[in-house]
Amino acid sequence: METFDEGHIVQGRFWVYLPTHTRITKKGYIKRSIIAYEAYHQCTVCPWAHLHHKDENTLNDSKENLQLMTRGGHLSYHKLGENHPNYGKMGEASFTWKGEAASDHAKYMREWNTRK
Repeated sequence: METFDEGHIVQGRFWVYLPTHTRITKKGYIKRSIIAYEAYHQCTVCPWAHLHHKDENTLNDSKENLQLMTRGGHLSYHKLGENHPNYGKMGEASFTWKGEAASDHAKYMREWNTRK
């Protein structure tokens, strides 16, 4: 992966200029965590997915620190904190797509990747 160290921090997130990506802001910026996850896993992060920083340091975009989650799973995790049944067990099935939702997600990502 290229090192995307040139950019700026806004609200605790590191943003890089990459106007060719499909998930950029109007000014051509994207969160570095998205670029990093996609490079590490050779995939595309869909628009509704969330990336969780396991160590809670949103500037640490290392492979070991990024966890792909559903929006609901991510919001629930942070809302409930230590009271969440999977607190401290990142990677548990409840945070990922299951069954038909997983199939729909995979289908969407195949279609999304062919639009590039």
